[in-house]
Amino acid sequence: MTAEALYRAFADLDLPLTDGQIAQFLQYDARLRAANQHMNLTAITAPQEVLEKHFIDSALVLHYVNEPGQRLIDIGSGAGFPGMVLAILRPDWEILLLDSLQKRVDFLRTLAGALGLSDRVRALHGRAEALGHDPAYRERFDLATGRAVTQMGGFLEYALPFVRIGGLVAVLKGPGDEGTLADIVSAAGTLGGTYRDTLAYTLPGGDDRRLWRFDKTATTPANYPRRPKAMRNRPLVPQKRDPS
Repeated sequence: MTAEALYRAFADLDLPLTDGQIAQFLQYDARLRAANQHMNLTAITAPQEVLEKHFIDSALVLHYVNEPGQRLIDIGSGAGFPGMVLAILRPDWEILLLDSLQKRVDFLRTLAGALGLSDRVRALHGRAEALGHDPAYRERFDLATGRAVTQMGGFLEYALPFVRIGGLVAVLKGPGDEGTLADIVSAAGTLGGTYRDTLAYTLPGGDDRRLWRFDKTATTPANYPRRPKAMRNRPLVPQKRDPS
């Protein structure tokens, strides 16, 4: 990955980078590939793919979610997508990167320090179903994000308890079966949220993406999020069964 490739890619998307941001992305790329040699952070390692499918994919959220001074929680942050990318692009945001694997959290903490972001980016080891009941985190955030989440209903149950009334949940997904829209709308309502819309867009290389947005419009009932077993046994958004 080169500085010129970064500059052109982001400029083409009307998200121009400063020299400092270019340097941060170059260091991010180098540290991601180095760490990936001894731990499973990403299956995507080719420079152009990292640029497009990690950096650009995460950055495009800002075309649709770009309020100033946000307090963001990125749930299941993994290698920092989209949370760390948004931290680079929005120096006025405070960001919590939440992940359940200590090795990934250690990587994120080291990366935040190397990029000069430790004053407003924090990586936390924990599980959303537990921290969602902690008064220090419950309904304390303006925005919650998640990328490549496996099941919409489960993610909403994790995310909406963290968001204050008036805030937003933004879910980054590829195309695929998420259950019926009626079930998703119902699940959001159960959790104090309101479905806003689903925005379709395409990455420069042609891959389709979806951004689902949910407004937080009421207090989440105290019994949510539930324990993982209850979420599996009684999902808020039932998955379609194979008729065969």
